[in-house]
Amino acid sequence: YQRRVHGIGGWKDERKASLNLDLHPGEVLKPNWAHLLDPNEIPSPNWRHPDITSLRQVVQLSDRTRVYAFAAAHSAAGNLSSLRRDWTFLTADQHRAGLEMLLETVAFCGFHRLSNALRSVHEQGVSTTAILPQKEDSLDSASFPASGESLLQQIYTSSYGPLNKSISKLHPDVWTWIVEFLYGQVLSRDCPGLSVAERELGALACMVGSVTFPQLRSHMRGALNCGASLEQVRGILDQTSIVWGRPEQANIDGYWLDFLRDRAGSQVRTTFF
Repeated sequence: YQRRVHGIGGWKDERKASLNLDLHPGEVLKPNWAHLLDPNEIPSPNWRHPDITSLRQVVQLSDRTRVYAFAAAHSAAGNLSSLRRDWTFLTADQHRAGLEMLLETVAFCGFHRLSNALRSVHEQGVSTTAILPQKEDSLDSASFPASGESLLQQIYTSSYGPLNKSISKLHPDVWTWIVEFLYGQVLSRDCPGLSVAERELGALACMVGSVTFPQLRSHMRGALNCGASLEQVRGILDQTSIVWGRPEQANIDGYWLDFLRDRAGSQVRTTFF
C-alpha cells in the first residue's frame, strides 16, 4: 500500500507533464540550446535540502552527493515535482554532474522516465555549462567496448569473469548491450566533479525501489570497490523511505544487515549487473 501511495506521485507528475503546455518540448526546448541559462541567472540555494536535514548525518557524505542521489531516485520513481525541487538545490556548476546522474538512470528505469525527467529539469532551468554539444557529437563509439569492460572490472573486480560467463548464458546479445551501451556509453561518461563511487551511490538510490536485490547487492559491493565507504553506502540507503516508502526502507534495513553478515563471513554473491 505504501509503495502505491508513493507511486501515485510519480504517475500524477508524469500525467501533468504530458498535459501541461509549459512542459511541452515545443514550448520549453529551443533550437541550438537557446533555452539554456547563463550560470549567473541560476540562483544558488540559500538553505539545505529539507529531506537531508531529516536524515542521520554522515560526515563522509556531502549534501551534493545526497542531492544527486535524490534526483536520480526521483527520476527513476517518476516523481517529477520532487525532482524539480531537488534540482533547485544544485548550483549552476553542479548542473552538469546532475544531468549525468539523470542520464545514468536510463539503466534502471528506461528511456521514458529519463525523457520526462530531463524535460522537467530543462523547464526548471539548466546552465549553459551543463551541456557541451560539440563534445557530445565527437564521442568515439569505437571506444565504448573497452571503456565498458574497464568500468565493469573496476566495479566487480574478481567477480568480473564469473559475471561475464553468467550473463552470456542468458542471451548472446545481453552481455554486449551491458558492456557497450550501459557501461561503455552511459556509465563511463567523463564528468569532472562526479566520481565513479558517486555514480554507484546514485545507482543504489534507484535500485532500492525496484526490488532487484541480487543486483543491488552487487552494486553495494561495487560502490565499496570504487572508493565509497560503508557509512556512505548506508547513508544513501537511509534515503529509501523518502523516495520509495517505509516498507521499502524496512526491506533495505534488513537487507543491509544480511549484507554486513556476508561481508563478515567473506561470502561473495554477484548476480547479473
